[in-house]
Amino acid sequence: MVLYPVFTELIFRTARIFAPSKSWLGTVTSENDWKHKKPHKGKVVWMHCASLGEFEMGKPILEGFLNRNPHWSGVVTFFSPSGYEPRKNYERATVHYLPVDAPSEVFQNG
Repeated sequence: MVLYPVFTELIFRTARIFAPSKSWLGTVTSENDWKHKKPHKGKVVWMHCASLGEFEMGKPILEGFLNRNPHWSGVVTFFSPSGYEPRKNYERATVHYLPVDAPSEVFQNG
């Protein structure tokens, strides 16, 4: 349990150095990533999807919820580029890659 955060942090930081800017990792760590976007105001519903197929199965539920709750905003996160790339401009929600599971991505200084 103690080694997991150490190894993910080490691997993530090393990979970030060598990742091309247009790669999945480059996008997750770029200035356009989730940490650099303004936070949503009000209530937010979040749907995380590992793939495009999961998104398509959950999309009717998300859209139904947003239709019944117009004062809420939606956020969709994807783990894989196969889901993110085709839906990054989804008009009903803000779409992001989910950040890598590393302490530096969760905890911010300041």
